[in-house]
This record gives sequence, C-alpha cells and structure tokens, in this order.
Amino acid sequence: MVKKISVLAMVGLMLAAGSALATDTRVLTMGENGNVMMDETNVMMYPQTLAKWQNLGVINITGGGITSAGTHMAYGGATYGSYWMTEEWQDDYLHDFNGDGVTGIDQKFSMIYARDLGGLPFGFSFSLYGNKDEHKNDNNPSYSGMGLKLGAGVTLMERLETSFQFGMLSWEAQNPAGAVTAENDGGTSIMVMARYWHEMSEGMTVIPHFTLDMNSAGSKPSGGGASTTDAEMMIEVGIGDNMQIGEKLLLVEDIGLRFRSGTHDAAGTETEWSDNATPYFSGGMEVAVSEKFVFRFGGVKEWSGTTMKTGNVEHNTSGAATRMYIGAAYVRGPFSIDMNVNPGFFTNGPYLITGAGGPWASQVSMQYYWGK
Repeated sequence: MVKKISVLAMVGLMLAAGSALATDTRVLTMGENGNVMMDETNVMMYPQTLAKWQNLGVINITGGGITSAGTHMAYGGATYGSYWMTEEWQDDYLHDFNGDGVTGIDQKFSMIYARDLGGLPFGFSFSLYGNKDEHKNDNNPSYSGMGLKLGAGVTLMERLETSFQFGMLSWEAQNPAGAVTAENDGGTSIMVMARYWHEMSEGMTVIPHFTLDMNSAGSKPSGGGASTTDAEMMIEVGIGDNMQIGEKLLLVEDIGLRFRSGTHDAAGTETEWSDNATPYFSGGMEVAVSEKFVFRFGGVKEWSGTTMKTGNVEHNTSGAATRMYIGAAYVRGPFSIDMNVNPGFFTNGPYLITGAGGPWASQVSMQYYWGK
C-alpha cells in the first residue's frame, strides 16, 4: 500500500528500478506540503520512512550556497542516513550576552537509522550541535554551547506514521576575565507528529495529520539575577490529499488550523502572545511535460491573527499571508535536479540574451540514485 502511494505521488520522476525520488525543493514548490506528500524529505520528520528511500545522495542549495547534503545507504537489512547542514539551533539569548554575531549553536551532523522490527517499520535519528569561541588575554568575551536532538518513529497498521523528537541545548557566556556571566535557562524542545494515509480510491489518498511542538529558551545571569525565559507551543491539525489524474498530473492539497502561543518573562514582567493561522490552505500541481521535464506550481494562504498582551496592554492584528512558487525538474537516468524558479526569469528572460540580473532559481536540489 505504501509503495503504491509513493509511486503515484512521484509520476514524472520515476527513476531506475521503479523508485521515485524527490527533494526539499520539490516539497517547497508544491506549496510547502511536505507533511502530506510521500517524499525523501520526510526522513527528518519520520525517521522510519528512511527505508523507503535507499541508496541515494542529495544536495540542497539556497541563496548561492549549499545548505545541506546527505546520503542514504542500505546494508544488512537496515538503512543508514547521514546529513550535514548549515542550520543552527537558534538562541537569541546567547547572541545577547556574547555580542559577537552569534545566533545559535552549529549543527555538526545528523544520523538516521531505519529497519523493520517484526513487521513494524522503525526509525531513530540523532543530531549533534556544538560550537565554541574562547578568548584569552585579548579583552573579548567567550562562549561555548552544545545541543542534542533525538527522534524515534514507528509505522502502525502500514498506514499510521508516528514520531517523537526531543532536544536539549546548553550554553554559557564568559567575560574577558573568564568569569561566567550567563548561562541558558531552558533550552528544550519536544515534538510529536502523526499522519494516516487513507486510500479513498485508486489515485485518491487522504492524509489527516497532527503536530504538537513545544520549545523553551532563556538566560540566567550569574550572581543570582532574575532569569529571562520564553516558552512556546504550537498545535497543528489538518487534512490533506494526493490526487493522481491520469499518468502525468498530480494534485496535492492541505487545509488545517495552526495555533501558536507563548510567554516571555523578563524580570517578573510577563508578556503573552499568540500567532494563529485559522485556517491555512496549501496546494500544489505537478505535471510531467515529458520523460525528462516536470513543471510545478504551488501556493500557501494563511488567515493570520496575532495577539500581544503585557499586563492590561493588548495589541491585536489580523490579515492574510500568501506565498506562491513555480518549480521545474529535469531527470536524466539516475540523476535529477529540482528548481524553485525565479519568476523574474519569465519576464526578464535569460541573462545571456537580455542582460537582466538575478538568478534563474532561488533554490536548487540535486539527487543521484544508485539503485538497490
């Protein structure tokens, strides 16, 4: 059943041995619909799905630089994944106390392991973060930080995918004399996710899904001063669908509600906030123009509402945010390249012809599949 869905969801990108592959860029240009698509990028959300995407390498490029690269390898009945990313574990408090352009803790590496345990697809993920900037006798502040994220996922009844992730971050800042000036207070993250693939009919799959995400961060100065802390919670519930029309057209849609709320406590003064999308809509279209070329279009619409309250002072806003994307893919044998096309390319034309500036694409993903 799962293999059937993955094949339907990837028409136009079917490669050697009948395995279909895709990337971060494909998910983006299909309306940011990664949670309701069978896609290689799901391995970070649901590590047990790594076993569906074996023996490949992928590179993601954004803004002119490589932002992530990874490999999936099958060996001995299991699948092993490794990723290197430029992302950071963001922590504004570390930046405030260090004052040296530091915005978070660097990702060092991520590992994923998946295999079948008695008929239950199981996966485990491990990500390590860390960096250090130590100064001695040069009148500059120092800092050090470390973070760890663990995840586990299991698929029940062949269709219900579940996952749990936990993370913990710690850091400390020092003055030029080497004395600790502040350290983290909080720095934890918990995420629970679930989705169910229900085949309504041939070519039509419905995917209800749920996400709970909780995070905390803060700083505690040395000498017993008052801590500054933040706590945040996000709940998202939605229902998406994959609709295969003929052999060349795939439609993906999702509608749901997203609630985000939190508190900021600074020296006993608490600010409450919320930022909700009630509802959000997203959709994407993928057309196999030929055996080698694929066209995509996707968009997101969020009906947003925010509230900020400190004491008896309150500020409310509402509006609607819209994001739209044009995507394209080129496939040649086991190699594929996906692009988030710059809309200016269609109005300005190629630089070699018109002299107009700007890149052809704002995001590119390349993937190579070497078979079973």
